Amino acid sequence: MDFITREELQKVLAGDPAPLNEAMSRLFNKSIEGSMRHVPEIINQLVKKTSVMNKMSERFFTENPEFKQHSDIVADTITQLEGQHPGWDYEKLLAEATPIINKKIGLSKTVGVSSLQSTPNKPKLLMED
Repeated sequence: MDFITREELQKVLAGDPAPLNEAMSRLFNKSIEGSMRHVPEIINQLVKKTSVMNKMSERFFTENPEFKQHSDIVADTITQLEGQHPGWDYEKLLAEATPIINKKIGLSKTVGVSSLQSTPNKPKLLMED
């Protein structure tokens, strides 16, 4: 695929930017067309993946009903594991998260849930009481 013809290139080298601008517009439009052809396939894959993840999440909470009331701890734990292990699939992520969540829930009952939240402590300003 030629992006610019020899004649257009000669005009550009002679100081005329119009052929280069036209060639760049053609390239841009071809790129957009190519990308748009893949959008339905990408959306289909995302819908399927979301459906599978929703079913796995349902099963996870069915198998671990005690986690429902601690959804903030579950979400924080899974988010942390996803960040640490981006290559893990969702099933492995849930399997590895389960004992960690159990431990955190056990701690939350003795310590209090607010102390386990993943947001760092906000430093006190001199003007705050």
